[in-house]
Amino acid sequence: MEDSPGRTPASARQELSRLTDYRRYTYAVACLMAMAIFFVSWLFRHPHDFFIAIGYPIFSVIYGVSCVLLIHGRVRLRLLEVGLVSLIAVIVLSRLAWHFIAGDPFGANFMPLVSGHYWAVGMLIVVAFIALGFRAGMAVALVTFSFSALLATGASLSCALDGSAGCSDAMYFLRIHFFLLTLLALTSAGTLLRDRTFSAIARTELLERVNVTDDLTGLANRQGALDYLKKATRIARRKDQPLSLALANLDHFRRINHHQGHETGDRVMALVGELLTEAMGRDSLVARWGSDEFLVVSPGMTEGEALHSAEHCRWRMEQLPIAGLTVTATFGVAQYHPERDLDEVLYRVDQGLVQARSLGRNIVATAPAERPAPHTLRHRREDATTV
Repeated sequence: MEDSPGRTPASARQELSRLTDYRRYTYAVACLMAMAIFFVSWLFRHPHDFFIAIGYPIFSVIYGVSCVLLIHGRVRLRLLEVGLVSLIAVIVLSRLAWHFIAGDPFGANFMPLVSGHYWAVGMLIVVAFIALGFRAGMAVALVTFSFSALLATGASLSCALDGSAGCSDAMYFLRIHFFLLTLLALTSAGTLLRDRTFSAIARTELLERVNVTDDLTGLANRQGALDYLKKATRIARRKDQPLSLALANLDHFRRINHHQGHETGDRVMALVGELLTEAMGRDSLVARWGSDEFLVVSPGMTEGEALHSAEHCRWRMEQLPIAGLTVTATFGVAQYHPERDLDEVLYRVDQGLVQARSLGRNIVATAPAERPAPHTLRHRREDATTV
């Protein structure tokens, strides 16, 4: 089933929270891997490599602390992203400078540079774009590339002035920096495309939801529900799957507005919408159908299952105080039949609500089995206006 329109702000916040947790755990795993790399490098270090001997244990501790902060969520994620990328940049670039300045880039340090350390420079460029986005990532990538190119150019010029025999290997540094420049261009282009695509999708969804979303509750409005119902009924017919509707009417809602005020009434409507969305599950669409009515569309549910779900919602509303008040609702339930039209199931769910109210409020009921003649079919068309 396609995604439901008009999902509540609460569900959107939950999804964003899950994505943030995923990013945190991904970064935590990356920190653990970095600690493992530092440990292995420290364990098999050269006896005279003071940079690894002193620096890598310190870096390991910093990454360990960062891992704990990421898992427990005690620090803002963006702050940690900036801090981790900055730390990676300091480690990679200082180690690169160590190879060029303290070592012999065209002698003993040549192979560690070419076959080992430059992969870390490339990794820094990619990580900067992934973690920081296009603009900040580009700034880090350009600084990294420029710093590396400056070190390689200075070492090559110094070697040429000294007339050393190994200066012909400078061509390897040139090829490496062409590779880094290509990596920078491809990664930046991919990141820019990703960011602009996400931005375009967000703008499109916002414009679409303005037309199909109820301002008060954040749910689908009547038009959004009808659009969704048309798609849902087509899928139900094509796949021969059940589809059920429930129509909920808040009991004595006008009394709440009259005695508690419209502000409290608005809070009740919003909270009831969240409760119904949570109770009915992700596969169901909850929409504001009228001033004090909610329509629930449940793909894959039979009428019996929809009755059970509606009763569960009714019970939860009765048990839980909503905006400090006891709020109840009456439900009508009906199942869509592929051989009949959409108006018919909307009429029957409306009649189910009428039947429930005739039996007493705060109950769940279905429409009588008899179907009226076509000329008597009427279902309410009032607009979903803000209370």
